[in-house]
Amino acid sequence: MKPDYFVANNFRLPLDGTMKVMGIVNVTPDSFYDGGKYESTESAVEHALSLVAQGADMIDIGGRTTKPGSRPISAEMELARILPVISALKGVG
Repeated sequence: MKPDYFVANNFRLPLDGTMKVMGIVNVTPDSFYDGGKYESTESAVEHALSLVAQGADMIDIGGRTTKPGSRPISAEMELARILPVISALKGVG
């Protein structure tokens, strides 16, 4: 039997056979895609809200780059980058 929803914490995403759109917010100073455009919490939150307004069903918040030649960072550093953004977006939907 197929599940009706994907559930993560309090977030429920209906699995109704329709296409879902994921918005990407990179909060890294060396993002291969946007070059650190959304490195600050404020700019990352603004971008995430813009993506939701444009129809994103979910947001992926990236805290480390995986571009070729990049150096690994600690889990603590990654969390320090993403948790303020997640906290600011909590309750948005």
